[in-house]
Amino acid sequence: MALRILSGLIWANPSVVPQGGGFARITFNPFALANGTNGVELRKIKAIGPAADFLSRPASIISARQFILGTGEGKTLAINDTIDATEMTVRWRGAAVGNVHEEIPFLIVGEVADPAEIVVIRVPDARVRLRLREFLAGVDLRPEPSFEPGKKKSRRARGKPARAPTRRGKS
Repeated sequence: MALRILSGLIWANPSVVPQGGGFARITFNPFALANGTNGVELRKIKAIGPAADFLSRPASIISARQFILGTGEGKTLAINDTIDATEMTVRWRGAAVGNVHEEIPFLIVGEVADPAEIVVIRVPDARVRLRLREFLAGVDLRPEPSFEPGKKKSRRARGKPARAPTRRGKS
């Protein structure tokens, strides 16, 4: 397995994004802003590791900086995120007056398949592709773990039937 690390900054232009809040939907492969409130951009993005889908829900950290919450009269700013193996959605909201929120940094870390282990099979016929997807649904196609060099597994450990005993010396 390989690791993929994605980091960046959701920048909400305070002169365009409503002070009451906004949202940003970020896809991981490709790593890009898929949708968001008008005035929201991705900045300072960095991807480390193979450009592949995460194998499961990655770890994530979402934060906030450079925000002002009115006059301190009990006003709050809430940041919520939902994340799965393919995308993340970040939503923020606050009181409609006196809030300015500009930057929401994030860090995503998770496992992806090692590019050396990926086998691509191209099937041009759409009907055949659909049948293959249905047939392979739920099948674990990850490679078997490798064993120490020089050690050979027994036939029984490899799932093969034992050989029939042979008679020696008799013809």
